[in-house]
Amino acid sequence: MEKAKQFLLAAGKTPGSPQLNSFGPNMALARDLLAVGEAGTVTQYLDLCGEFWKLDRGRLDAWKAEIRQGRTPDFGANLLF
Repeated sequence: MEKAKQFLLAAGKTPGSPQLNSFGPNMALARDLLAVGEAGTVTQYLDLCGEFWKLDRGRLDAWKAEIRQGRTPDFGANLLF
């Protein structure tokens, strides 16, 4: 569990790329960590993603709001790649 959390947070510290900056990161590990109660780590990750994903169209804030309400967001296309 600790390694998965560290991996997720390290991934959030990327400087980004044209693809990440436009389409955002894959949220599969974040979803899996939410399923085992790691909301704090996932919220931290989403905050980090905000540093490079400027075209998120409000998704990061919406996902964080859902997590604060105890729900798992529908990460949609961000689970597919």
